[in-house]
Amino acid sequence: MAIWSIIMASCHNVLLLVFLFLLCLHILFYRDIFIYFWYDKNVRILGTGKSYILGKDLFSEDKRNAF
Repeated sequence: MAIWSIIMASCHNVLLLVFLFLLCLHILFYRDIFIYFWYDKNVRILGTGKSYILGKDLFSEDKRNAF
């Protein structure tokens, strides 16, 4: 029984590390959507390279460069 609990604990740690790694990758590659939303109130539409300002017309393109 002790061996089973050790195996389960190690699997849980590995899954947690994988989850954190994937979360870091997501933030690194899609960081502009977080930065725009939290600091600039903009939404960047992923894959299009266009950003839109919240509170204005959602479909009016923002002309500023992302990064």
